[in-house]
Amino acid sequence: MSDWTIGILSVWKGIKLIGPADVRNRVENASVTVYFSLKYDHFPKKAIRHSVIAIEHISTMKEDPFAFPLPEEEFQTVLQCQNLKVSADSANWIDSFKLFSPARQLKFRLIDIGTLTALSYPLHSKEHLRIACDFMNLLFAVDDLSDVLDPHDARQLADAALDVMLHPEKLSAESEHPVGHLHKDFWERLSTIASKTCLDRFVKSYRIYMNAMVQEAKERNVHSVRTSVEEYLKLRRGTSAIQPSFDLLLLPLDIPRLYLESSSIKKLEIIAIDLIAVANDIVSFNVEQARGDIHNFIVVLMNQHNLSIQQAMDLAGNWYKTRARQFLDLHNFLLESHSDNDPGQANLKVYIRGIANWVTANYEWSFESQRFFGSLHREVYRSGVVDLLPRRVTAVV
Repeated sequence: MSDWTIGILSVWKGIKLIGPADVRNRVENASVTVYFSLKYDHFPKKAIRHSVIAIEHISTMKEDPFAFPLPEEEFQTVLQCQNLKVSADSANWIDSFKLFSPARQLKFRLIDIGTLTALSYPLHSKEHLRIACDFMNLLFAVDDLSDVLDPHDARQLADAALDVMLHPEKLSAESEHPVGHLHKDFWERLSTIASKTCLDRFVKSYRIYMNAMVQEAKERNVHSVRTSVEEYLKLRRGTSAIQPSFDLLLLPLDIPRLYLESSSIKKLEIIAIDLIAVANDIVSFNVEQARGDIHNFIVVLMNQHNLSIQQAMDLAGNWYKTRARQFLDLHNFLLESHSDNDPGQANLKVYIRGIANWVTANYEWSFESQRFFGSLHREVYRSGVVDLLPRRVTAVV
């Protein structure tokens, strides 16, 4: 077996920074050193700055590993001043539904959903930020619960969630499914504060997410990997739940349907969803490969083209660079072609910038949270070094 070093490809400067390492690789129990070099360029209004992972194959060397330097100018994130209070209240809210065991609930809190929300919705009022934070908590809870469900149980979960949004009067206090009560509470509060634009879109996109989650369970149950990137992204756009997250950018905004449903806005949304989903697949690949997950962009590339990890990551880097350029070109065109003097168009520009901000927020949060790198998340961000996890069987507690 070959030895590998993983680094990050700067998508705009096209620089691969790869260092020597004494790396051991064992069949079925790989021990691989992963190097991250965080290289950023400034996008318009600092809306998006991104890197993607690439891999270089090197021969085994005896030198000590080294980490790539972080950028001298650190990214200046903008967090809501109400973030700490809102985050704590929202965490207590999700805890109250007792979806997990105490041990698993503690681990769930380490995801740091409040930071993701504050990065993703920097312009929201305290009231809107709280409902967005509740949705992020709800979403991650459903995601974690559904990861181990068979198709039948996944369908039951989806039905419990969707029924109370469409028919909230049907849920009784004695209902056995806590996910139903969770969604009922969220939906009742969302309905009282959201714009009509937000509500109409949210119901449709959340149904798409739930149905995609069930489809993923079906494919996971038979160990089926999608045969092409195009087919994978059709499903991933749904399972990522990014569109309903975009919809919450519209909480305070009413935008004419004519603007929101234009082909150019739809295209911008799809490209942004792809960027966020694939970036998530890249940073989560370490933990996902360790537990044998197959719903991942890198896994699809490896299977589709019979590639090694290195080759799949290189291909993902090239794909991401192309997709990011498409996004930036369309993003800039849309901002330039809409007027601030028209209220509907002005609100649309707020939404467009919000989508761009989401791309960056997702990536920045990935290194603030312990979801992907555990307690080493800050060390990974600072030093650029993390060990690729061996395959393991994870018990659900």
